[in-house]
Amino acid sequence: MGKLKGSTVILISMGFALIFGLAANIITTRYGFKQEYLVLEKFVIAPIGDVFMKLLLVAIVPIVFLAIAGGIMELGQDKAKLKRVSIKAGAYYFFSTLFAVIIGVGLAYLINPGLTGSSTEHIALKQHAQTVSMIDILVNMFPKNIFASLTEGNMLQIMVFAIFFGIAIVAMGGKESTRVKELVHYFTSVMIEMIKIIMKFAPVGVFCLLVKAVATQGYSTIIGLALYVLTILAGLVLHCILVYAPMLIFAVKMNPFTFIKNIGEVAAVAFATSSSKAALSISMEVTEKRFGVTREMVRFLIPLGASINMNGTAIMQGVGTIFISQIYNVDLSFPMLCTIVFTAIFTSAGAAGVPSGGTIMLTSILLMVGIPAEGIALIMGVDRALDMCRTVVNISGDIICAVAVAKSEGAVTKIHC
Repeated sequence: MGKLKGSTVILISMGFALIFGLAANIITTRYGFKQEYLVLEKFVIAPIGDVFMKLLLVAIVPIVFLAIAGGIMELGQDKAKLKRVSIKAGAYYFFSTLFAVIIGVGLAYLINPGLTGSSTEHIALKQHAQTVSMIDILVNMFPKNIFASLTEGNMLQIMVFAIFFGIAIVAMGGKESTRVKELVHYFTSVMIEMIKIIMKFAPVGVFCLLVKAVATQGYSTIIGLALYVLTILAGLVLHCILVYAPMLIFAVKMNPFTFIKNIGEVAAVAFATSSSKAALSISMEVTEKRFGVTREMVRFLIPLGASINMNGTAIMQGVGTIFISQIYNVDLSFPMLCTIVFTAIFTSAGAAGVPSGGTIMLTSILLMVGIPAEGIALIMGVDRALDMCRTVVNISGDIICAVAVAKSEGAVTKIHC
């Protein structure tokens, strides 16, 4: 076992988890052992999975802050370069997310998954509904109390503060600036080392997280929403083919299959945890060591992408809005569709980066175009399984952007094949 790569061990753990989870689902639903399984889940499976997630997430807030601030400090030595990198990354994030939403909406109208639905299945989820406009999201990106933002884990506000902090250090200059840079890099290394220690327990943590998800959901819910599921999966695949593959081939000069091979471990963690934030430190390490991107580029671009670049989430929000509108027989005009597209760009960026964060943000789109927010209950049953898939797409986009931008700046050494 010690000779196997970390990603291989995690994948093996995932395989056993799927088998055990499905077996548990069958035994509890067909043979009446539900109480026995619930005891096992409550006292063994759920606690181990929850502890693993908490250990992963506890280091994420400081890593995001330190990595972005440190990356800006390094890039700030060449202010023109910092400006170029920011513009290139921003353009990539915007247009890749725009294409993602368009793909989601287009496929939803092509397949029409909601036309087979039934409005009698609705379950109220009013506690999740909230009206959020694009202006609200933009304004709320700026913190009024950074300590509150750190406590709440508001990643967008932390990211904005880190950007201003890094710029301020660069502007300050002198010996004081150098001391702060060294301190930031030191603490970043400490947090990354902490994550490496935590990842030694990844096979067990991933096993417990997947067992709980599979044993709880089983087959029934997924079968009931088969068209919705297939539409999102088709959208994720299509986005990879139409957006990611051309970026890899023409901008990175890399075979897409080589890219898939190199992201095996980070993809496995993203899939199991459904959290791009939980996979952040591994994404940074893989981007630097396997794709040869310089450290200052990695520390700026990867945390930034993990906070605002959510292509898989954007696809889900596009499909989910059309699906629920069809269930409720709500006709959407062209201006309303444009509103959906551009709102999804901002709400996907505002998603929490934690399991099902993008689904909760979907309520703001529904309310904005007059669709009952309670309709989100229709997709909650299959959301965790789909969240696993779209999180892999999210982190893949982050890494591709980082490598492409770094390569255009001559900041890539040697890509591991």
